[in-house]
Amino acid sequence: MGGNRKSGMRKNVSSARLSPSWERLRFSTLSLAAGWLAPLVLPGYFTSLRTRVLHADRPEALRQAGRSIIFILWHEHLLLPLYLHRGQGITVLVSQHRDGELVSRLLHRLGYRTVRGSSTRGGGAAYRRLLNLLLSGRAEVAITPDGPLGPRRRAHAGAGRLALESGAAIVPISVVGSRVRRLNSWDRFLLPLPASRVVINYGQPLCWEPAPPREVLTRRLAELQAALQAAEQEALAWLHG
Repeated sequence: MGGNRKSGMRKNVSSARLSPSWERLRFSTLSLAAGWLAPLVLPGYFTSLRTRVLHADRPEALRQAGRSIIFILWHEHLLLPLYLHRGQGITVLVSQHRDGELVSRLLHRLGYRTVRGSSTRGGGAAYRRLLNLLLSGRAEVAITPDGPLGPRRRAHAGAGRLALESGAAIVPISVVGSRVRRLNSWDRFLLPLPASRVVINYGQPLCWEPAPPREVLTRRLAELQAALQAAEQEALAWLHG
């Protein structure tokens, strides 16, 4: 009987640790940290980095021409470009997963707009909102084509489909660093170490003629992935040159 009582106590403790109320408290704490603490910590971190930005004139030229822009970058490269573009009112696609709420709160604090959902479902509400925004002209949207959950560095259809249907220009962004840490996540998230050298590169824009996605999407996605790879290779050449 004593053994059963101890077993029951262990089960109760285990249940308490995994209870919905505990998970809600944990999530609320993380939300507060993302929304308030991170924006206070990030400026000091970024100031410590020795950052070189390549080809910032490329998106600026598109703005001057009145073009809508889709910024694309691999999910692992999010951190630095998000801080660099803070306060510019860019719209970011954020997943419906619960962790997306943490990201959304941080983005709002940094001056971004967000759309919750998936760009991979062509008929989804999030996709339609992004498409209408881009069609309105002079809009800027940011998408991680391999997000929110991978596979790593494999582009989903959403960014290419949006560009084909809206006529928006795609600007690939890549980030490399001299000393970095890779997180143990599906994307191997890139975290440059303080005081390291960093290169942020705006790659060659992709400007496609509007076309039915079903006819050209496979070829365009290959071009999109190649553009991201080329942007990274150029950034690495600058870093090690």
